[in-house]
Amino acid sequence: MAETVTYHDQKKIYDILDELSAKEYESEAELLKSAIQRVVDSSIFSITDGRFWILDTQQEEYKLHFQYGKNSDLPKDYAISINDSGASSSLLELSKRRSIIRKETDQKLIESGIEHYSLTGVGPTVKLKSKDYFIYVLGFNGDYLSSAFYDTISIISRVISISLRHLEDGREINKKNKDLAQAAKIQENLFPEHQKYFLDYDIYGLCIPDSDVGGDYFDYITSKDRLGDEHMGIVISDASSKGLPAAVQSLFVSGALKMGMAFSSRISNTMVQLNNLIHDAFPYERFVTMVYIELTKSSNRLLLYANAGHCPPIRYKIATDEIKLLHPTGGLLGVMADQKFDVDNTRMNEGDVLILYTDGISEAMDQNGNQFGLDRLSNLVKEHHNKTAKQICLQIINEVNSFSSDDSYIDDRTLIVVKRKPKISN
Repeated sequence: MAETVTYHDQKKIYDILDELSAKEYESEAELLKSAIQRVVDSSIFSITDGRFWILDTQQEEYKLHFQYGKNSDLPKDYAISINDSGASSSLLELSKRRSIIRKETDQKLIESGIEHYSLTGVGPTVKLKSKDYFIYVLGFNGDYLSSAFYDTISIISRVISISLRHLEDGREINKKNKDLAQAAKIQENLFPEHQKYFLDYDIYGLCIPDSDVGGDYFDYITSKDRLGDEHMGIVISDASSKGLPAAVQSLFVSGALKMGMAFSSRISNTMVQLNNLIHDAFPYERFVTMVYIELTKSSNRLLLYANAGHCPPIRYKIATDEIKLLHPTGGLLGVMADQKFDVDNTRMNEGDVLILYTDGISEAMDQNGNQFGLDRLSNLVKEHHNKTAKQICLQIINEVNSFSSDDSYIDDRTLIVVKRKPKISN
């Protein structure tokens, strides 16, 4: 059975990626040290040690620069020659696959307790003897390196490479006031009207950027199937970039999604195409999370949804006073090409409530560093489920703002409330 990563583990991975991408580092070595320590210290995978190597083009060897973990006792001047027959094939394979997992063959490394290892190339490559080699190579080892770890470290290596590029360029994307103001105006026009009605659904959405422009986006998309029946699509997404790059990504997602839904009624196909478009269009930017739900005209009000690594929407069932989370059905958009996305479903009975939100809502912090959290969010839905969608939305926003009034860092906050109207008794 293929290994899966839970939403909570995905969130931990997201946090590692976000920290590595957002933090300002003084040097490449500082960035790589931080990456090694975060992965080894993470509880997601059973990694015991990590290290990184720097290619010495004159000596044609990788020199050990930093090691961290319980078996980190290699000599500081330890080096691996690219001409070594045992290491050469693995090092060359990195330029094609970026990450590999192998059984250790180097006797010195075996003696230090390393049996299995992974290698990941990051940053630029250079040519030596007409062959490509990464300048930096990260190595991890543990008792067992899973396929889930392989997928994750491949994603992390991509983010590290982006951060290294930013360091090399010496600055982030130019945030000129004129460009930001123009982007803010475009983004403002991108959002739909807050209130929306569809069949017996009451819908209300609100987005509050943390600056002139942000990476949060939501929209309502109406379409018709081959039988002429109308459907309502609701999308919420979060580009993990900040400022102008995030605004550009949100604009791209908006246009691509609308075009995709116009040409294909299958949510899974549209998600696959959107993922590949983001992957190709933003090679030096970060990833996007997204939830797409579709309200249907079926008598049982079947709701279809796909969740690409986004915060799980909260569904409140009035009949049983229960909360259900709509967990991810696929990975983050844009980090890997040709990802597959499943489509799941649930039913919205009369009086049921569904809320979609970004992490600026659930992870809002008070002055003591406590997060608002899913429990508070779920309890608010339960407490105010008898109100209109607009009233529920504004109540939650007010509660979050009050909770985090002393927080110096505020992320974009986006919230959509979908409520199926209760049956009116005669």
